[in-house]
Amino acid sequence: MNAVSTTAELAGRTMWHGQKKITFGRDPASFTMPVTDDEYHGNTEYVSSTQLKSILRSPRHFLATVQGARKDTHALGFGRLMHMAVLEPWRFEDLVLPFDGEFNPRFRECRRFIAGHPNHIVIGQERHDAILSVRNAVRAHRFRGRPLGDWFDEAEAEKAFYFVERVTGVQCRIKVDALHPKFIFDLKSTSDVLPRPFNSSVQSYNYDLSAFMYQTGVQYFTGEERPFIFVAVEKEAPYSVMVYTAGDSLLDNGAQKFEDALNRLKHAREHDAWQGYAGEYVLEVDRWHEYRSNHLILGD
Repeated sequence: MNAVSTTAELAGRTMWHGQKKITFGRDPASFTMPVTDDEYHGNTEYVSSTQLKSILRSPRHFLATVQGARKDTHALGFGRLMHMAVLEPWRFEDLVLPFDGEFNPRFRECRRFIAGHPNHIVIGQERHDAILSVRNAVRAHRFRGRPLGDWFDEAEAEKAFYFVERVTGVQCRIKVDALHPKFIFDLKSTSDVLPRPFNSSVQSYNYDLSAFMYQTGVQYFTGEERPFIFVAVEKEAPYSVMVYTAGDSLLDNGAQKFEDALNRLKHAREHDAWQGYAGEYVLEVDRWHEYRSNHLILGD
């Protein structure tokens, strides 16, 4: 369906599109509907934050992302299962089974176990234990006087929204980890949750763009500006957790990236121009990379 053609009369109403129930938001060109991961990621009409981040590198990187160059690595698989365990623990218990032994689909016993459970996601016991440890650490961590698990249980998990950015007319999509009536929660696994290294990850992976885009999409739909909350958890024991509210400067920085990405995409589409990197440059050594001999401090 084309959200641009949606009339204001649909705001707040629901309708059926095939077997999908569509609910329109406060902004009549915004809506939500239940989708699977494959349906969400396979949508080529609406752009995601991951795709917009890629065009900050170049339009050609954007095309590669849209055309499926991004592969589901082990890390991404772990992340998806971690999200399920933390945000939808009942679903994780129903779908995921551990294999008690060396997990290798080339081994006969492992292959047999997987074949015997076609309706489950089978993973190794060590990985299963790690995900449960992350789940327990995150859900027990206290946020504003209550365990995070209580907040998540009051929220809607993995909720997809579709909206049209008002200035450029670009159709966008977001999938919120946990949409609470008061907050937008975003779960991130990382190597170090302390402020300086996590903030470095925020900038390296353009999480600020995502934060602004998600806050914008939710505001288009609900008419409310909800605080964006990062829930950061370390991927290794003791699975430390920190909670960060996206501040004004972080959201302003994300807004600039979001605006730039949308304008780049609009220009590329209008001119059918999908350039990559070009030019020739002289590569110099940065001052902090300059070699310093240690011969003066060597012992006899």
